[in-house]
Amino acid sequence: MIKKQKIFIALLVMVFFITFAPHALALAGGLHGGGVTGGGGFHGGNGGVHSSNHDISSIEGGVSNKVMLMLSLVGLGIIIAISAVIKPKVIYTEGVHIEDIQLAHTIKKQFLSIQNAWNTQDISRVSQLYSEKLYAKHTKILLNYLDKRKINHTEKIEIEGLSRLYWKKSNTFEIDISFKAIDYVIDKDTQHILKGLPNAQQKFKQRWTFVIDEEGMKIDKIKEFRI
Repeated sequence: MIKKQKIFIALLVMVFFITFAPHALALAGGLHGGGVTGGGGFHGGNGGVHSSNHDISSIEGGVSNKVMLMLSLVGLGIIIAISAVIKPKVIYTEGVHIEDIQLAHTIKKQFLSIQNAWNTQDISRVSQLYSEKLYAKHTKILLNYLDKRKINHTEKIEIEGLSRLYWKKSNTFEIDISFKAIDYVIDKDTQHILKGLPNAQQKFKQRWTFVIDEEGMKIDKIKEFRI
């Protein structure tokens, strides 16, 4: 959702400048008070139409500056939108870097349980480990794979690091998990590999957000990084 919001804001800024900048720049660029209005441009009677090279060059210069500024703003907006989509790059961390050993054990256990359930395309057996929001999101993803006759396999998972434990609230915390796994997608009917490497582990790093309620500890959000 955050990524979508960033993209929307960037596009909104682009639309704002493209829509309103020409009007604002027209007032500031010399196109008034003698160019087209009042007594400066068109005269009645015998005078006809008056113009000069200076007026034309001023207008051309103003238009050129506006076009360049608009193109610069559009380019900046595109860069912002792209950067919002691309996953941030972080350092892969090995070792457990949190003091609470019991919490580390629980995090690892729930992480592996959810990943293993995902590998079987049935997360209903670990629904108690999910918040309602994330469970609905992951269920939708799996159903979408099913509709497209695709299967996402996540195998041979090895957790190599826990780091950056951060308590956002008294009942909400984040933890970065570095792990290796074989991750790939196949066509259910043909068994052809559509994405990923079925014979090689890859390194991953994710930030999991957990919430704690009367039922226990539940995963509420997962953010993936580039490494």
